[in-house]
Parts: sequence; C-alpha cells; structure tokens
Amino acid sequence: MAIGTHGGLVHVLDVTGNASIRSFKHHMASVTAIALDDEFLASAGDVWRVVIRSLYADEAQPES
Repeated sequence: MAIGTHGGLVHVLDVTGNASIRSFKHHMASVTAIALDDEFLASAGDVWRVVIRSLYADEAQPES
C-alpha cells in the first residue's frame, strides 16, 4: 500500500497500513496520483512532475 502527502512525501506501508516500509520525497507539492506494482512505484505531484522509482533499489527516474 502507498500513500502520498500534501508535503510531497510518498510512504510505502505494510499490508496492515501500520508500518512504513520506505518513504520517498520526490515532490515539492501535494502528491496527486500513485501507481504501484511488484517492482516499481510511480507518483505524480501538483507541479506536473512524475517520478518512477524502484521499490527495492535506490533508483529513481524523474519525468518532466
């Protein structure tokens, strides 16, 4: 499960929604959309920025 905040953070949570597994700060404004699959997370923010990142490695690809 993943949630985005108004401060631009994305938190990946365990299946119970209680424990944060990882957190990412890729946005300067509110996170408006999140897509999640087995290996990658994509997030979009208010300022038209999309970031695709690996859930397991420290790799991120910002898309403008």
